[in-house]
Amino acid sequence: MSLARTLPPTLIFQRFLSGLSTIYHALQQWEEARSTLEEAESVAERLDLGRLRRGHPVATVHETAPWQAVGQAHTYALQAMTVARVE
Repeated sequence: MSLARTLPPTLIFQRFLSGLSTIYHALQQWEEARSTLEEAESVAERLDLGRLRRGHPVATVHETAPWQAVGQAHTYALQAMTVARVE
């Protein structure tokens, strides 16, 4: 990440940040996902990328629920699936 930040802000860097945010989200590293997505949006804004600014799936989750609540919902869903399998 530190090496990537030495490059000029470009579309490729913005997409890299967006993808990294998705990876953090999948790993349930909510704060890292949120901060990386915010950085991607900032780069997109500086580059005037318009529609790419909010086109990321994590952005929708970020706008609709607190990150910790998303993690809790995931945990509860896993527990419910486990109980359903046992019954």
